[in-house]
Amino acid sequence: HDPEIRKWFQQTEFRRALALGIDRAQLNEAFWLGLGVVSTSMPSSEIPESPGEEYRLRWATLDVKKANAMLDAIGLTKKDRDGYRVRTDNGERLRLQIRSI
Repeated sequence: HDPEIRKWFQQTEFRRALALGIDRAQLNEAFWLGLGVVSTSMPSSEIPESPGEEYRLRWATLDVKKANAMLDAIGLTKKDRDGYRVRTDNGERLRLQIRSI
């Protein structure tokens, strides 16, 4: 468990910036043959706990410019020579690893 990664994931704005940097339409085409629905994870609109349909795409629409602005705003401003963001603890490239179980 990496303390630097934990620090960033504890921040809502970091998680939202990551969400805005995902091209869900492309993933849908590549992995689900266009059969998926681009959306955030939220309760069904049929139950009282649902925040409403306007929230379905709130953080699920690709917006790289906004995502980068959000990362800058929370202090992840430094980048390496290739333009990748770097960690604040050691200056190495910030990498996120996704593992499936």
